[in-house]
Amino acid sequence: MYIAIDIGATNTRVISFKELTIESEVKSLRFETNKDFEMGYKNIVDAIKDASEGKGITAIEISHVGAISSDKTRMTSSANLPSYVNKPLVDQLSEEFHTKVALENDSICAGLSEFAFGEYNGTDKMAYMTISTGMGAVIIKQVGESYQVLMADVGHITVLGDERVCTCGKIDCIEAYASGNSLGTRFGGDAAKIDDLLIWEKAVEYLAISSANLITMFHPNVLIFGGGIIENNEYVRQKIQNEINSQVRGVKIPPIEISQFGDKVGVYGALALLKLNPSSLL
Repeated sequence: MYIAIDIGATNTRVISFKELTIESEVKSLRFETNKDFEMGYKNIVDAIKDASEGKGITAIEISHVGAISSDKTRMTSSANLPSYVNKPLVDQLSEEFHTKVALENDSICAGLSEFAFGEYNGTDKMAYMTISTGMGAVIIKQVGESYQVLMADVGHITVLGDERVCTCGKIDCIEAYASGNSLGTRFGGDAAKIDDLLIWEKAVEYLAISSANLITMFHPNVLIFGGGIIENNEYVRQKIQNEINSQVRGVKIPPIEISQFGDKVGVYGALALLKLNPSSLL
């Protein structure tokens, strides 16, 4: 039994799998992420016990919102879950369940879910951009039988704006104008409920700036979008392609796709890490 976990800023998902394939899913649990680490940890332990159904666990992989330490054992910074920073999450779970546990950034996991299991799996160079509570992107490049991952903090590209403060503390990051967190804060608490197309039109302009920079710098073979802001908003999905076309010059615009994995993209990415890195199971 393999356990894959996605700890997001809003929700946590825990899924058990018989094998290293998404088709072998056994049980899926989803619950609100507790902002307090101790309570959040207890909820995760309970969910793992439920999802594993009393069977032995070969390995646990965790997708986590925030920056991850080089040894993949703890989160080193997070604007959305500060209580989780530098907590021994991996060591505690490893001791609790007597198995191998590892941790990775959620944007990397989201991209690897598409790289390992999606329509463009194994493509030479893939770009994945998450637009959800926050923003993030990764470039994944095929290298022989392995791969390389490059983080791209597209949400923290600076633009000319009206001096809005981003969650990172900087002024006028794109994330301060186009992420679910910033839109929800400015227009009523839940970005998904915003129905004013003028608001979305402006947000898409900023999202296209991030996308155009990503394409111009890295020349990916495909750009895949994920996250609730774009997956659940038909207007944004329709308009983003035209905006990117208007902003990119001098380089080929790759196919623009929407992730088919929905809110399971992070947890599928955690499973992808186990599949792509078999040495992690030893």
